[in-house]
Amino acid sequence: YKAMKLKSAARYFDTDTVTDGYTGALLFKAQFSSYEGAAPDGSFQRRRVVSVAPGIVPASRRVVVVQGMRWIMGELVTDAFRDKPIRQTSAAKEATDLFTLLTPAQAALKSAGTPIYGHKQYLKDTVNSVTDSNYDPQYEVFFGITENLKAGYFLKSAQQYLHIRSLQYTNEGYWVAVSDELATNPATDAEVTATFAGVYDPVTETHAAGVTTTGIMLDMYKLYNFNTEADPRNQAGDMSLIVAKSAVTPKADQLVTIAGVDWKNIKFTPYFDAWNIQLR
Repeated sequence: YKAMKLKSAARYFDTDTVTDGYTGALLFKAQFSSYEGAAPDGSFQRRRVVSVAPGIVPASRRVVVVQGMRWIMGELVTDAFRDKPIRQTSAAKEATDLFTLLTPAQAALKSAGTPIYGHKQYLKDTVNSVTDSNYDPQYEVFFGITENLKAGYFLKSAQQYLHIRSLQYTNEGYWVAVSDELATNPATDAEVTATFAGVYDPVTETHAAGVTTTGIMLDMYKLYNFNTEADPRNQAGDMSLIVAKSAVTPKADQLVTIAGVDWKNIKFTPYFDAWNIQLR
């Protein structure tokens, strides 16, 4: 009886209307409160605590809208009194970016992908010591636990192009995608047009008509795997080019022209639905 009174009393204060962040459908009433955690630098916490009545079903993709702001909810945890559920609570992170989740081929072909909200935060700088010694930022991007993510997929927003290097699961109920920045302001700087030369004629010293397609170009150190001990090592200036398997079949030592610059296909390996080509 006391548990039912506690549950009813708590439900009385569920006054925040919660809608689905993707469809706009009305979901439930809840209590959104500030996250109780003071940062040493006094910065604003882009987090909230969500409290709902027992039995409430979360949004299918865990993104909700409250007071015009989108939040990504973690997994609900049940609070009980005398073995009776009285509340459910979860963490919520502000949705900072609307990305498009892309397979490598979708990214290469500029195809439509899956819209996905994420909470992005700066993690660290990585040093590109092989190519230009510049510092490139790396981010942690938080997503709802129901999303179908894979390490190696791409994230594109209006401002940035990111490549997911690794995925981790957090105890709060999020996927965290550790991602390298490929381009920013605009994101399209990562997209290139590449022409794969045809057969070389030693008599005329020209190449036959080749195949032109679009692709994604990124620093070699951000996407490199040794498959065998005989694989060519990454050298200064080497780049990775992602092209769709459906668009082109590359050949070893093939000439590839991008923005008027000639590159040589050193090595190519399958990469999901695309090719990962090492260019020099």
